[in-house]
Amino acid sequence: KFKSLGGVIVADESFLPDSYDFRTQITKSLAENPDAIYIVPQTPPKLGILLKQLNELGYKGPLYTNELATASEVSQNYKSHIEGAFFAEPEFNPEAPLSKQFLNAYQNNFGKEKFGLPQIYLATAYDAVYIFKEAIEKCGEINSECIKEQLYSIKNRKGAAGKLTIDKNGDPELEYVL
Repeated sequence: KFKSLGGVIVADESFLPDSYDFRTQITKSLAENPDAIYIVPQTPPKLGILLKQLNELGYKGPLYTNELATASEVSQNYKSHIEGAFFAEPEFNPEAPLSKQFLNAYQNNFGKEKFGLPQIYLATAYDAVYIFKEAIEKCGEINSECIKEQLYSIKNRKGAAGKLTIDKNGDPELEYVL
């Protein structure tokens, strides 16, 4: 979508899951004089390291990332590095009845400090288990085609993460907030 709207990607770097030094990728990207940098790590520790190394290498421009910016590890340990970054996350209301019920049970079992990941991740993982269970029950057995049909038929299902609808491609229809 970015390209179709006229955006230009001047660098596209990746890294292996066990990487901890991103200076080469950052240096290559900065050499292209980007107007902004968009980083999409898969874990909070990787985001923290990327933020720190971007800062060490002098990057001062706009920074865009994903919802891992809300992870407690990032907000606590890299607060000055993440300040001013833009990110979108799925809309989530922790005060909604099912969300609140789930989060209270989670906290009672694991403690608030275990919230580490964004709460939406925890709630969607919880919902996914029950969605799969419901699909198997409706199918009467583990039948991949039947389960797929059940998943694709989800419309406005209420769960701990909020309402869920699955589109014709099998993707969740979610509202995002900045």
